[in-house]
Amino acid sequence: MKNFSKLFLLLTVLAPEVYGLATPTNRYLTVEEEQAIEDELEESLIDLDLIDGNLVLSSHRGGNGGDSIASQFNVVANNLAQAWHALCLEGPYDLCKEQIDFASRLNNKNSNFVKVLSAPFVMAYDGAEREAINDVTKNGHPYIIVSENKWDDIQNDETYGASRKINLILHEYFSLMGLESSDYYMVSSELSSHLKARKFDLSMIANETLLPKVCSVSIQEDGLLNDYQLGKIQGNLETLGYEVGAEGWSRFNLKASAQCEGALEQECSVKIEVVDTYKKKNSRPFFKVEKVVKGFDEMKLVRTAFSRIMARLSRCN
Repeated sequence: MKNFSKLFLLLTVLAPEVYGLATPTNRYLTVEEEQAIEDELEESLIDLDLIDGNLVLSSHRGGNGGDSIASQFNVVANNLAQAWHALCLEGPYDLCKEQIDFASRLNNKNSNFVKVLSAPFVMAYDGAEREAINDVTKNGHPYIIVSENKWDDIQNDETYGASRKINLILHEYFSLMGLESSDYYMVSSELSSHLKARKFDLSMIANETLLPKVCSVSIQEDGLLNDYQLGKIQGNLETLGYEVGAEGWSRFNLKASAQCEGALEQECSVKIEVVDTYKKKNSRPFFKVEKVVKGFDEMKLVRTAFSRIMARLSRCN
């Protein structure tokens, strides 16, 4: 990735198609102009590694602000793929059939991988400044060019910045997928509305930090379980498709606490909840079991509560 000098000038004369559905060629450009864009794209190749299914920037040529913006764009796009996958696991949505195609365009090993670039300003065919444009080179390479000026404006919008960033990124990819064109944001808005309705935290998705894996879970039980019991729970989770990981880098946090009081007749209380970190902090726990029982031993109560939680968890894949 790099800042574009020649490219900025060329973008001012692009045909109407350049900001709509992807087209194999720009028939309003001369052969020399189109080749210049192709050369810019070839020169801007970056080294990408695929870590845990997520695309991350490992190294790049140059060291300007545009590189940073394109990297941020890529991270949020990957977060959207994760959140979209999670949304589809919660229920059937018509848009779920497009999720695999979207995610595949984030993998640099795929032929439909979309290269993200940036320029100080991006101008449309009508001379108006755009937030971004997308197109396909004559060699069939899809790309998105982000305006650094407009991206900074979105970043500084404390009220609507997250929603604007998400809609922009979805729109650019959806245009290349043939789902949207020009300033038509209907499909992007539909997906954003579904995420909001299911209480997904848009500010977390729009953050430049990768989300944990969709099916990752951590267990925090404060020593209530012995190694055998803990291992059995972990095994059951893995059978359901969950990956047990460390707290702080897992989507689901399974938390358990218990307390017993009294000498002759104990009263034990146990609280177990599964918190979905993809969702807003003030949203209800994914699952919650809370019970107070007299004359019941603490460990048995904890095991019973965990069993109820496990019985209610659905597969995750």
